[in-house]
Amino acid sequence: MTKKILLFAFLTMFVSIKTISAQTTLQDYNYVCKGLLDDLNNGKEVKTGYKIESTTISGQINQGDGSWRNAEIYYFKKKSNDKTQAFAIECTDNAGNRRFLCIPVSGTGSAIWTIAFKEFNGTGNEWHTVFMWAFAKLIANKLS
Repeated sequence: MTKKILLFAFLTMFVSIKTISAQTTLQDYNYVCKGLLDDLNNGKEVKTGYKIESTTISGQINQGDGSWRNAEIYYFKKKSNDKTQAFAIECTDNAGNRRFLCIPVSGTGSAIWTIAFKEFNGTGNEWHTVFMWAFAKLIANKLS
């Protein structure tokens, strides 16, 4: 599992390299993890001044018992400068569960990266595989 987490950290830092001038604030992080889903579930728009944009990349793992888990990657951007503030990872499964996790951009301080690492680490091995698949597809897309 430690290897997966290290690979995850490397891949996300690699993908977010183009956003070096931006930083994910704690407010951005908390909104992506908590407020974004609430707003979408209540039929509201994304937080004023921000937008989410699909990367068109997702990773889905189908279990042998017919269950599945999916992670779709979005950019969380400021409208004023079109800079990516964070990556929003929408996690869904066949049971109807839905949540968002946040990956900070590369210019973000270590305190927020530590929070994100703990959040992803706590999702469990099954989700780690889904995330790795989505991130591998994102890297392949960026390098193509």
